This record gives sequence, structure tokens and C-alpha cells, in this order.
Amino acid sequence: MIAGLITMGALPGSDATAPQVYEFFLAEDGEVARPTALIAIGLLLALVMFATLRSMMSARRGSNAAGVTMLALAQIGIGLQVVALTMIGVLTLRPADADPGTSRAILDLSELLAGISGAALTAALIAAALGIRRTPGLLPARFSEAALLAAVGVALWTVRLFSDAEAFAADSSLGSSLGWVLLIAWTLAAGLWLLAIRPRRIVLPDLDGPAATATAASPQLAAEPRAPRLSRAERAKAKMPAASPRQHPKRPSKPRKPFVPPPYPEAEPAPVEPKPAGASKPGTPPDEPATVPPEPESGVATGPSPESMADLDPSPLPAPGPDSEPEAEPATADDPGDEPQ
Repeated sequence: MIAGLITMGALPGSDATAPQVYEFFLAEDGEVARPTALIAIGLLLALVMFATLRSMMSARRGSNAAGVTMLALAQIGIGLQVVALTMIGVLTLRPADADPGTSRAILDLSELLAGISGAALTAALIAAALGIRRTPGLLPARFSEAALLAAVGVALWTVRLFSDAEAFAADSSLGSSLGWVLLIAWTLAAGLWLLAIRPRRIVLPDLDGPAATATAASPQLAAEPRAPRLSRAERAKAKMPAASPRQHPKRPSKPRKPFVPPPYPEAEPAPVEPKPAGASKPGTPPDEPATVPPEPESGVATGPSPESMADLDPSPLPAPGPDSEPEAEPATADDPGDEPQ
């Protein structure tokens, strides 16, 4: 774009007549055709720079709306400008086959498209300035200010559509040259800065170190397929403990000592006393107990019943002592009427 802008000759102004425009392109010897082709190629490269700036804004989590707006408007503005330059180049190919009216109409149409492209590029540069501000680490803040300045210069292309002043004409410095200089300067500086940004270095493992040895020693671990992803309910079920009885940790068993009974004193056998011969009832085996006498009819026992004849004590009762008093007999009245019946 710089080479095309420097070598570009002056085009006929808006006050030139149709025959003058026709004669201009008849006498043209390459001063317009080659520069227009160079400027058109430079604009296409500028479009690549805008696309790169948009992708870096998205990668650095910048303003997505500003990046999308910038790229869309840049495509429209650059596309219209390339069409306008192409129409000027067509007039230089076979100027003798055209008529003066056609040459004047094509030149006016190219100026109209250039004015519309100026409006689109102005909005694209404003969006670029906003995206640079909102994207950290993309470009310095001075690039945002320079984009606003270039937008002002490009906006002067649109002024000539609404004004007939010579200061904003297509062949003037304000209406054409200033906008081109600012746009080329900003595009070149931003493109060089983006190329100078180095990508993040990726730390690769040492293939000759211990990591490579471990990887080569265990090829089966690397070839294992990944475990399938479980749902939230399955993960929660896997975390729950299984319903099993509580198991206490096993303690180390101690060696058991053999049981040794304590030394008890030997018990002497008890002497067997012979039973008296008259203790058992004649005719009754000695091991069988004697028959218990029947209880009296009143049902009241007079004393403990002897279990055997040996329990009966045949010894006589002791005689009463001199100090013991004889039991008094109950007094009975001598009643003459009491007679035995």
C-alpha cells in the first residue's frame, strides 16, 4: 500500500468533464494501473491482519462483540475499496473502447464506493480500539489511541459525498491522502507488533532423562484405556460404604501357656462305720429304708417321722431330779351325778 500510494498519480477531479476524463485515461501510461493494483493487494493483507487481531481477542478472552464488529465492518470497507480501485484499473485497460460518458460514470461510481468504504472502515477502527482496551496483553494502549486517530482520517472519505468543497475532494490531501497515510501507518505498526509477540513456550519432557526410562519401562500403563465417565448418581453410590459387619483390627496373637493343674492334697478315704444288725427290719433288705408309719386321722403329725429304725432312740427318758416339781393333774370335781354311761 505504501508503494502504491507513493507512485499513484492524480486522478481527474469532480469538476472535470467527460471528454477530459476520457482523454486522461487515453494518455495514461501506467501511472494509475500499477498503483491501484498494489493498493488493492495491500488492503487484502490488511484484512488478514484484522482477522488475526480478532482471533487473538477471542483467545485472550477479550471483548467478543468488539472483535466480531471490527472484523465484519473491516470486510465490508476493504471489499468496497477494492471494488472501487478495480473499476479505476478497468478504465486503464482499454480506454479507446469506452466513450467519454462511460468513463465519467465509472470514475464517479468508484468515488462513491470509496466514500462508503470510508464509513465502514471508520466504524471498524473504532471497534478495534475498543477491543484493544478490553483485551489484556494484546496491544499497548497507544495502539487504541492511534486507531481512533486513523478512524478520523478515514472518515474524511465520507465527507466528500455530502460536500462539494475542494478541501475534501478525491484528489485533495484531506479527502484522500490523509486517510490513506493514517490507515497504512496503523495497520503496519499493529501487524509488526502482533508478529513480534512470541507464543507461550511449551515445556517438553526430557526424552533422555528418567521420565523417558519410566515411560519405556511401563508401556502397558500408557496403553490402558480410560475409564468410562460415571454419572453423578453412580459416583455417589460408589462413594457409599458397603453394608458389612464392623470388623475390628486383628491383634497379634500371644502364645498360650500349657495348663498345669495345681497340686491338691490327697484326700484320705473316710472310715466306713458298720451298721448295727438290729437297725434294719427283719425281712427287709439293708439298703431299703423302713416303711413310714401312717399319719393319724387328725392330719397333724406328732413329730418328725423317722426315716429308718436306726433313727429311733430306744434309751429311756432321764428320771426327774429332786428340784423338778411334778406336774399338777387337773382337778376333777366329785360330782355325784357324773356316772359313767
